[in-house]
Amino acid sequence: MAAIVSAATTQLTFIILILGGAVVVTLVLGAVGLYGVLAYVVTLRTRELGIRIALGASPRDVALGLMRYGITLALCGSAFGLAVFALVARYLRGLLFGVATSDPVTLGGSALVLLVIAGMASWAPARRASKLDPANVLRAQ
Repeated sequence: MAAIVSAATTQLTFIILILGGAVVVTLVLGAVGLYGVLAYVVTLRTRELGIRIALGASPRDVALGLMRYGITLALCGSAFGLAVFALVARYLRGLLFGVATSDPVTLGGSALVLLVIAGMASWAPARRASKLDPANVLRAQ
């Protein structure tokens, strides 16, 4: 009986593994994209951040401000994604068997994972911005 069940679920298992790989690739691409956007924002705002640090802003405040910006972008994206999902959920019911389309734990968990990834992706540019030397920044501009 175990061999029959295994043979019947082999194709489904393969599809699930492929979809899992696609999910991982999508998360990595999203994190790299957010990192790129924030690194570009830091490059554009280098003078402003240098002036803020020169006027007394702590490096911690500068880093937290940039991380807040990255997480806000992720929150907006998650809200948009959940809104689109709410519109499309009715059509997905036919594709899912034994799984509810309105599972709040799954939806909340996926949004939380995206926010954690956004925080990790925004940490490096925020850290780099917090280590700016205001004298060098203002001299270079």
